[in-house]
Amino acid sequence: MWKQRPYPVPVARAALVTLLAFLVQDLSAQGRPALTLPMPGIDTFHPVTTTVALGSNATPQAMPALKRAGFDVVIAIREDAEEGYDRAEAEHAANAAGLRFVAIPFTRMRPAPEAVRKFLDTMAAPENSHAYVYCKDGPRAATMWLIKRVRQDGWHFERAMAEAESLGLERPELKDFARQFLATADR
Repeated sequence: MWKQRPYPVPVARAALVTLLAFLVQDLSAQGRPALTLPMPGIDTFHPVTTTVALGSNATPQAMPALKRAGFDVVIAIREDAEEGYDRAEAEHAANAAGLRFVAIPFTRMRPAPEAVRKFLDTMAAPENSHAYVYCKDGPRAATMWLIKRVRQDGWHFERAMAEAESLGLERPELKDFARQFLATADR
């Protein structure tokens, strides 16, 4: 038999919207990012924790929005010579918005273990817990995040790979690099 709901659907939806708005406001008040989509000036934006997001290039215009969202640092996984990327401009915009800027050049054609070690050290620093990590389109940032998930968060490789693929990691050469890096204990 059909039962009447205790509250009409519109009332339940309104209560849910109010609760979500309260939670986002509460997170922002605690200094945590209120990760909202879309993020102005960023084409691809993926919150991966309550304090970290990955994605595509952050334009200089995106930096104030990242700061307002509660981020403290932006980590650029781009090479200085990449077309359409001006590291000095990005760093200046980040600093002007009150963000720290960390450049970790990383290429998909010749990935360097040193870049991954720098990324892991950067992510391990407490002052970098509220971070936006980006590359041109997202796959290199997802590769770094995959390795961090395994090395620092204790995730199994398959779980970390599934997350990285959902974040846009499709390139076989980057997947192979991550496997090789993680297989080498002394890295």
